[in-house]
Amino acid sequence: MGFQAAGLTDDSDTQQTRKYLEARIESLKQRIVELEGENEILRSKRRSDYGTIARFLHSRPSSY
Repeated sequence: MGFQAAGLTDDSDTQQTRKYLEARIESLKQRIVELEGENEILRSKRRSDYGTIARFLHSRPSSY
């Protein structure tokens, strides 16, 4: 590497940085998709649990 004036960058460094950032963005997009899937599973479980609790509460005798 040679001397670089302040504020000037080598074109190959810029290209490498751009490729890295693009790959990172794609990785983060994929993680978002995974987290959205996990979130939907948790929402589904919560709805299911709520239904189970509601059925239990409505099935109890009212003499308590």
